[in-house]
Amino acid sequence: MTARPDDAMLKACTGLEGGVVAAGSTCGVVSAGALCLACDAEPDLLQDGTAAEKAVMERAARLVGWFEDTYGSSFCRDRTGVDFYSKAGQIRYLLPGDKAIPCLLQIRGAMRYLFNNRMPGDKHNANLPSNPAPDTAAKPVHCASAVLEGIRRQTGTGNIRLERMAFVLDGGVALSGGVCGALAGAIMAVNTVLGLHIRQMSYGSTIGAFARGHANLLRKKTRILREPFAVGRKVVSDFREIAGGIECRTITGRSFSNWDAFQAYMAGAPSCAGMIQDVIAQTTETLRRVPLL
Repeated sequence: MTARPDDAMLKACTGLEGGVVAAGSTCGVVSAGALCLACDAEPDLLQDGTAAEKAVMERAARLVGWFEDTYGSSFCRDRTGVDFYSKAGQIRYLLPGDKAIPCLLQIRGAMRYLFNNRMPGDKHNANLPSNPAPDTAAKPVHCASAVLEGIRRQTGTGNIRLERMAFVLDGGVALSGGVCGALAGAIMAVNTVLGLHIRQMSYGSTIGAFARGHANLLRKKTRILREPFAVGRKVVSDFREIAGGIECRTITGRSFSNWDAFQAYMAGAPSCAGMIQDVIAQTTETLRRVPLL
């Protein structure tokens, strides 16, 4: 099967499921959907830089708002009410089906939303100023992008295209206060190495991978296995210890109304800068401990 340009992106998104390794935070449909919007605007991002990033962030914020208005919350734990790190929670999610089936319907609804709000080639740059002013501001800080880049430089493995798109996860996915971009970046870095090649897998093998991953959430032993959820579980646990939580609104203690407010905060937030470096170091060390076979 011939690889498509987005196959590596899909692989990296494996661990976003269930609110990032089933931790209950921002739904993987929302975070991956935001990345889809960034991919959709890639020509603009390459041409117009920060101005295009701001426009994409606004589109992603509308996606989050639509999802919350339609389904009640963008957080997995709010909509399912289950703990995937317990056997009872996993069983309740699957049976009798009143939890799992709505998730499938939400995936379908989000796909329809993204399709209806895609940007055809002749619409690119439509939301940008016709003569944008020169960008003289300091280089923006993008949490997920910084972590992805840092891990790539440490390990030699990564995806530069994903780093370019991951800005959309700033502020807890489009400034919504959800899962911290630094954690999302760490999980995507793990899955750049260990994630699923979803287009190359049969339905049966996909279900098998889902079952293995969720079984690994229940393991009592701490030995690292070469499986994305087993490694992701440790990354999430380490992140909680580093940051005190997994959501931007918890870590920062505030919400952000727009791009400029978030960037102003990041410019004066040494704690976030230090956290990003700690996450890079910890995740790099975890990846180095993953068995080769």
